Amino acid sequence: MADPIQVELESLIRLKEEIQRKQVECPQAFEQAHASINALGEKLMQAQNDWQRQIQRCQDALSRCQNMARSDAPPPDCSREEYALQQAHQNLRQVGELRARLQQRVGEFRSIENQLNNELERTVPQTLATLERKISDLARYRGIG
Repeated sequence: MADPIQVELESLIRLKEEIQRKQVECPQAFEQAHASINALGEKLMQAQNDWQRQIQRCQDALSRCQNMARSDAPPPDCSREEYALQQAHQNLRQVGELRARLQQRVGEFRSIENQLNNELERTVPQTLATLERKISDLARYRGIG
């Protein structure tokens, strides 16, 4: 039959080790989240730049089409160029909206991250100190018995 004090002692030691491991892993998880957020932000910025260039190309194509008009012929059909320009503008708006939503969510994430970090900085050392005292007390008690 297992010694209940030894079982309790081993459980507290494992708990303390797990808390210490999580204390290291939590900031690493936030760093990974920041890296992912930054990568997404960069992709959205690149997409925005790409759509701005595409708008310029579509405007140039529309201008070339409109400049092909001759006085002795009906105006050229530039509907494809106009449609492409409208689509490029729509895509640029969508990317801008995504960037705005990302920035809003990043602000919310950072607020929660700060709250969690503050709570961890306050409670983890207290918890580890309490566990260490209980481990020491149990070890002393077991040594006496």
